[in-house]
Amino acid sequence: MIDRLASAAFGAVWGALIGAILVWLHGVYSQTLGPATTDIDAQRWIAGSALFFAALGLVFNLGIGSIIGSALNALLRFETFEDQSTVSGLLKGAVLVLVVLCLLWVLHV
Repeated sequence: MIDRLASAAFGAVWGALIGAILVWLHGVYSQTLGPATTDIDAQRWIAGSALFFAALGLVFNLGIGSIIGSALNALLRFETFEDQSTVSGLLKGAVLVLVVLCLLWVLHV
């Protein structure tokens, strides 16, 4: 049980960081999406992301590191336009929208 709680804490810390990155990308500026046009509640996004990744840490235990690495890698690839030949910009946008909608759902439930 202690290892699951440690994984949840690890997920919460990194989830808060991912939430802060999403706040920046959606609320300030993204190379892919351009400058922000809406105000967002940063505290709710960061807390929701931390809660989401903490829950994943409880469920997946030691696999949370891989999940966090994959999430950060996806955000980096989305912002740096990597793999343009294999993944279209439309698909990248759809993935980002899906992540944002999942976070909004978590925050409003």
